Amino acid sequence: MVRALVFDVGETLIDETRIWSRWADRLGVPRLTFMGVLGGMAALDRSHREAFELIRPGIDLDAEIDAWRQEKAGQSAAE
Repeated sequence: MVRALVFDVGETLIDETRIWSRWADRLGVPRLTFMGVLGGMAALDRSHREAFELIRPGIDLDAEIDAWRQEKAGQSAAE
């Protein structure tokens, strides 16, 4: 009898390369650098949010996400 079934969504069911690449571009760092920092956080069992702090100390990630959403909404309205 199967009691539980667990899926690792990131990179197993969903290829996250595109979104992490877009974040690297937005932060102005090489994509492979950002991916390497993310991989380091995963290897250390630390939050991916800490990768943003290493790349851009003092970043307000929630504000950055909100700004990105507003920009996207503005682009959709202009289309």
